[in-house]
Amino acid sequence: MIIFDFDGVLSDSFGILYKINKESADRVGISLSKKEYKSFFKGNIHKTRKILFKGDLEKSRRFSEARENFFSLYYTSENVKLFKFVPYLIKKLNKKTELFIVSSSPKKFVADILEKNKLISYFRGIIGVGVWGKRRIIQNYLGETKSIDCSYFVTDTVGDIKEAKGLGIKIVVVGWGFHSLGALRKFDPDFFVNNYNDLEKILL
Repeated sequence: MIIFDFDGVLSDSFGILYKINKESADRVGISLSKKEYKSFFKGNIHKTRKILFKGDLEKSRRFSEARENFFSLYYTSENVKLFKFVPYLIKKLNKKTELFIVSSSPKKFVADILEKNKLISYFRGIIGVGVWGKRRIIQNYLGETKSIDCSYFVTDTVGDIKEAKGLGIKIVVVGWGFHSLGALRKFDPDFFVNNYNDLEKILL
């Protein structure tokens, strides 16, 4: 079993996600830098993002409404591109094991991008995670496998490493996503990769 994070791992989507969240923040009169946005992924993005609102529930509500609208407008297959290696890797891995996605982005948008790229059938499960975080979903996925020793979680953020720690799954971090390998190394994942070839060697 291999569980992939989607944004920053399989898709080059940081720019679009930042645009969505920045414009949503602008709507409620809050500034949001790229550095601040990246810092949200040091934990559960849906929880850490709340620091923007400082307890203002009305701003939080308006932000969420704007964000949903901007997702529909911007998070499309025209704007969010898969990394070039992804189709080849996914088709090859699918012959060996079951593939899953757990993402902080809404499932319907992730699924639409995979469908437009003719890859959705290669994944047994796709889940967009809310405030409860990825840990519970990873646990549920692991409950479906007979061999946890051959299970991997591939991600690009500190928050995801924290979510997967202690579950027995091997954590693979990639250096082309939201957080640098330097920042990720501090949280002791099992593998570090900075290019597609090294990722393929670990997973195959």
